[in-house]
Amino acid sequence: MERHFGNWVTEVLDCVRFRPDRRAIRRELEAHYEDHVKDLERIGYDYKLARERALNAMGDPVEVGRALDKVHKPWLGWLWLASKWVLVLCVSLLLCVVSYRDSGYNICHDLHLMRPQRDYEPNGYSLELNNPAYSRATVTQGGTVERSGYSISIPYAALWWNELEKNYNMVAILRAEDGRFWDHGPYRALQTLSMTDSTGGEFAALTEWKEYTYKERRERWDGFVKVSFIKENPFCSEYLVWVSFLEEMPQWTEFTCSSGEGFSLRLEWEVDTDG
Repeated sequence: MERHFGNWVTEVLDCVRFRPDRRAIRRELEAHYEDHVKDLERIGYDYKLARERALNAMGDPVEVGRALDKVHKPWLGWLWLASKWVLVLCVSLLLCVVSYRDSGYNICHDLHLMRPQRDYEPNGYSLELNNPAYSRATVTQGGTVERSGYSISIPYAALWWNELEKNYNMVAILRAEDGRFWDHGPYRALQTLSMTDSTGGEFAALTEWKEYTYKERRERWDGFVKVSFIKENPFCSEYLVWVSFLEEMPQWTEFTCSSGEGFSLRLEWEVDTDG
C-alpha cells in the first residue's frame, strides 16, 4: 500500500479519541481504498492513476476523522467494552446449548450482536462526502423483513453521482435487530447479498464473485456488492452496503440474500431535487 495513503489513514485515526476502535477503523478504510482501486483498475485505469484517484475520493482526512470520532465516542466505547465483559459468562453458558448443525452460511446462525437506531448523515452516508466530485442524486429507504425472529431493514440509502468517473455509486445502511443478546449477527450471511436494478444491472454477491476469474466476472456481472461492518450493541447491528459504477440511475434496486431462509429488500428511487 502506498506510503501517502498510510499517512492519510494516520491523520484520520489521530482524530478518533477511542483508541480500541482504531484498528477496526483502519481495516475498514484500507479495505474501502483497495476495493475502489480494484474497481478503477477493472474499468481500465493503470496502477498509479487508480491509486491516486482512489485516494482523492477518500476526502479530507481531518473531516473524515472528526465524523468517525462522533460515531466512536469514548464514553460509549468504554461502556460497551465493560458490558461485554459482564455478558461474557452468560454468553459462554448459552453457547453450550446452541447447536450449529452446518458450516454453511445461514441467517439464523450467523446474526451478530446489534446496536440501536441513530441519526444518519443529513446529506448522505459516504466516506467521499468531502470530495467535490461527488453529489447526492437521491435518498430513500427500504422496507423490513422478518426472518427467524430477526428484523432486517434498510433505513437509509443514497445514490451519489461521480462527476469524475461519470457514474453512480450506491450506499445503504442495512440494520439487523432482535431481542436475544447472545445471537451473532449477519456479517457472514450478508456476503451472499446480490443486487439487481431496473436498468438490467446485475451485481454479484461477494461469495460468488470470488469463485470466478476476471474475464468470467466481466461476462456475468456489472460488479459486486460490498458489505462492511459499522457498529453493534447486544440487540442491533448496522452494515454499510456499497455498490460502485452504476452507469444509469435506476428506478428501483433489489437486494437478495441467499443465506438460510433468504430474503429480499427493494428500494424505490426518486430524483432528489434538494441534493
